[in-house]
Amino acid sequence: MKKIFVLAVLFFNAALYAQQSSVQELFAPKSVNGGKAVTLREAVDIALQDNSSVLKALKTRDIYKAQINEYKSYVYPTLSLSGSYTYNIERPAFIIGGTKVTVGQTNAYSAGLDANWLLWSGGVVKAGVKIAKNV
Repeated sequence: MKKIFVLAVLFFNAALYAQQSSVQELFAPKSVNGGKAVTLREAVDIALQDNSSVLKALKTRDIYKAQINEYKSYVYPTLSLSGSYTYNIERPAFIIGGTKVTVGQTNAYSAGLDANWLLWSGGVVKAGVKIAKNV
């Protein structure tokens, strides 16, 4: 029984020593033939920089931020300006009782300004902002 106990203590001490030395070696810079010594922090930074999952999560975060801004923009009024110009080579005409009657103008202009403001959305805008912030 004593032999088993002594062997167990020796094995435990050897394992503990090996674990301590491997932990110390883990955080120490390593030199690689033909390469650059990299610390653990630098290795993690490189892995995070090149990790496709991290890059995808950052893009998803940017999408959610854009959605929050989109929902917030619904609160403000929108203005739309439009304009058009038409040049008629020949003025429009029609015939009434054998007589040709010309109507309209050679140059036609039009302009418009539209203003829209969402007064009530039933809580959709507020809920959209709240959902986008929580995701």
